Amino acid sequence: MPSLKVSFSNSDQTLIFPIFKKLTTIGNDIDNDIYIPDITMSPLHANILFDGDNYYLHSINKSQIYFNKKKTKKHKFSEYDKFIMGATIFEFILRDEELVEDYDKTVVDQNIYKKLLELSDSILEIKEFDMLLEKLLDMIISLVQAEKGYILIFKGKDIVSAAARNIKKENIGNPLRELSDSIIAKVIESGKPIIISDALNDTIFGSSKSIINLKLSSVLSAPLKSGSDLIGLIYLGNNSVTHLFEHESLEALTIFAALTSLIVQNAFLLNQLDIKNDDKFKMKYGNIIGSSPKMKAVFDKIDKVAPTDISVLITGETGTGKELVAQEIHHNSDRSDKPFIIVNCAAIPENLMESEFFGHKKGSFTSAVSDSKGKFLSANTGTIFLDEIGEMPLSLQAKLLRVLQEKIVTPVGDTIEHYVDVRVIAATNKNLPEEVIKGRFREDLLYRLNVIQIEIPPLSQRDDDIEILAKYFLNKFSQKYKKKVVGFSPKAIEIMKKYSWFGNVRELENKVKKAVVLSDKVHITEELLGITDKAMEGIKPLSIAKQEFQKEYIMNALNKNNGNKAKTARELEIDVRTIFRYLEKTMP
Repeated sequence: MPSLKVSFSNSDQTLIFPIFKKLTTIGNDIDNDIYIPDITMSPLHANILFDGDNYYLHSINKSQIYFNKKKTKKHKFSEYDKFIMGATIFEFILRDEELVEDYDKTVVDQNIYKKLLELSDSILEIKEFDMLLEKLLDMIISLVQAEKGYILIFKGKDIVSAAARNIKKENIGNPLRELSDSIIAKVIESGKPIIISDALNDTIFGSSKSIINLKLSSVLSAPLKSGSDLIGLIYLGNNSVTHLFEHESLEALTIFAALTSLIVQNAFLLNQLDIKNDDKFKMKYGNIIGSSPKMKAVFDKIDKVAPTDISVLITGETGTGKELVAQEIHHNSDRSDKPFIIVNCAAIPENLMESEFFGHKKGSFTSAVSDSKGKFLSANTGTIFLDEIGEMPLSLQAKLLRVLQEKIVTPVGDTIEHYVDVRVIAATNKNLPEEVIKGRFREDLLYRLNVIQIEIPPLSQRDDDIEILAKYFLNKFSQKYKKKVVGFSPKAIEIMKKYSWFGNVRELENKVKKAVVLSDKVHITEELLGITDKAMEGIKPLSIAKQEFQKEYIMNALNKNNGNKAKTARELEIDVRTIFRYLEKTMP
C-alpha cells in the first residue's frame, strides 16, 4: 500500500500515513485524511489523486508545494519522491510492506464512528434546523471526499427546505441550479441510493442534458424516507474525479441518510418546516439571509447575472451586505474555482492606489523593494470586487477605465503590458450619478461598471427579515460563546421591528452579539439590546426638525433677555410678530 512519510523541520518526529483512497486530502484542518499540525500550511493545502494507474499531487487554491526547491501545482509521483509544504517534509513511498491492505476499511469505519459521535453532539447543541443540516453536510462531504453536497427536503411535490455546502464549508447559493434533474428523478423513482462513477460516460445518464451542462464526474445520492414515504434526498458530487465513490462511501451515506431522516421528521413534528411557504429555501441564499420580497428580488437578480461575465454595480447603505452579494455572484459563476480578490478603495492611500491595483516593478519607487503583481493580475481568470468604488480618485478612474476597455494592465515602472481576464464587480453607498454631476466620478466609467445594478434594500425596508436575522445571529453567537440563550422576549422582537437600524444588518448583528455575551438569562430583553426610547423615534422630517429647533432657539433667546420681545427680535433679526406666533404655540 502507498504511504506518505512525514518529517517536521522543527522536530525529530516521523509519521507514516497510508494512502488508501482515490482522493486523499492534506492540510492543517483536522478533518483532512492527512492532518498536519503546521500553521504555515493551509487548512486544505493539497490532495493526492489516484487515477487507477498513477498517483498525482495537486495544489489547492494556489497553496505552495516545492519539489527540488521549485514551485509546482501538479506532480506525478515516482517512488521515494520528496517534497515540501509549509515547514513539513514529505516522502512518497509507492509500496509500503509494513501496511496491511485492509487498513482502508478499518480507517473508514473509524471515521464514520467519529463523525457519528460528532453529529450526536451537534444535535444536542444546535437548535436551528438549517444549521444542523449544514453541519451534517460538512461531515458527510469530508467523509466521502465530495466537492459539494446538497440536502433537499420535500413536502408532497414541494421543496420546503434546502441546504448546499462545498468542501470549504461554505454555503452555495441557489442549490437547485447545480443538480442533475435526471439523477434526482432516478432516486425519487427507485427510492434507492445510487452511485454514478463517471457521469459523462455513463450508459444511462451520459446523454442527459443536465449532466453534460454541469460536466459531472462522480455522483452519490440517497433518499430520505419516513416509512415508505420519500421526504427528501442527499446528493453529493465531485466534478474533477471519476470513480471516486465506492461501496464504503455508499455505506457511510446510507447511515447518515437514516439519521437525517429522523432529524427531518422531528422538524416536521415541531413545525420548523412551514409547508405554506413553498419558496422557503430562498430564506437563505448562500450566506445571505432574507425572505422579504425585496431580498427575493435580489436573489433572482443574482441568479440571472452570476452565469454571465457582465460587470455589476452593487448599491446600498453601509452594512447592508454588499460584499456578501458579490461573493454569491462569484460563487455561482463559471469562475467560482478561480480567485476572488477584494479591494477596499477607501482603505488604500491615494499615492499607493495605482501600485496596489496594477502592481509595480522593484525599484520603481522608494518602498518598492520587490516586484508586485497587483490586485488585477492576482485576480486573473477570476473576479475582482471593488468595494467603495466612489472613493477612487479621478486620476485612477481613468486608468481603471482603460483596463476595463482593453483588458491590459501595465505595472508601475514596467513597459510590458499584461493581458487580464477579470470580471469586475463594484459596490458603493454613494449616489454615483450625483457624483458624476459634481465632477467627482467619471461618467464613462460609471457606464462601464453599471451594466447591471443590484440595489440592496436597507433593513428598515425589510421588516420580514429582522426577526429571522436576529434569531440567526442569536443562535450563531450563543453557540460561539457557549451561552444558554434560546430566544428574544416579545418586547425585544417588537422593539427591533420598530427600530430604524441606520447601520443595517451589521448594526443588528453587533447588538445581538453584545446582548448574547452580556446575557445571563435564556431570553434577550430590549434592555440588553440597548435600544432606547429616543433611538426608537427614528429620523424626523427636516421641516419638523427645523421648526422645533427654531422654536427652542427663540425661547432660549427670550429667556436670556428676561422676556423682552422687542430686544429679542432685534438680536435675532426677525419680526417681533414671529416671537408672538411662537409664544401662542406654547400656550395651553
